[in-house]
Amino acid sequence: MDEARHALTVLTRLAGRRPQEALRLEQALSGRLERLGRIALEVAIESSDPMGRVLERMLRQEDNLVAATALVGHLPRDTTALREAAVAITELAQRAATGPQRHVLALELSERLSAAGERDRCLEVAAQGCAALLADPQANQDLRLTARAHNVYAAALRDVGRYDQALE
Repeated sequence: MDEARHALTVLTRLAGRRPQEALRLEQALSGRLERLGRIALEVAIESSDPMGRVLERMLRQEDNLVAATALVGHLPRDTTALREAAVAITELAQRAATGPQRHVLALELSERLSAAGERDRCLEVAAQGCAALLADPQANQDLRLTARAHNVYAAALRDVGRYDQALE
């Protein structure tokens, strides 16, 4: 896997200097996200774009829920360089998740959307996630998760200027 890391790093640097070369990154990852996704994410964390953009585009293009699920736990908590890739990874992983994990990922998706500046979508996901969690008898027994859901929803309301509702 060191060879794969080296190759992806070289291709990322090349595409950084010559944007038209991003196609080579796409070709390297195409159909290989389950095997190379973790390495691509590590390269993206180290180098940022264009690997971050390419990783996001390939995950969405292939609609690869398995790769996204494997990657979501390796995303840095706060990431400026990978905001859009983090949204794509979390969104796809959330679609594949079940039970309480689905609710946790909905909350993470809302936070990542907020960080990416997608405030309206953040609010929509937070509202849906909070409602789904409260409707799930198994999940709403987890007081920390329930408190986090309310906090994320209140933050999303605040972000769109609905301060009165955020205080309710």
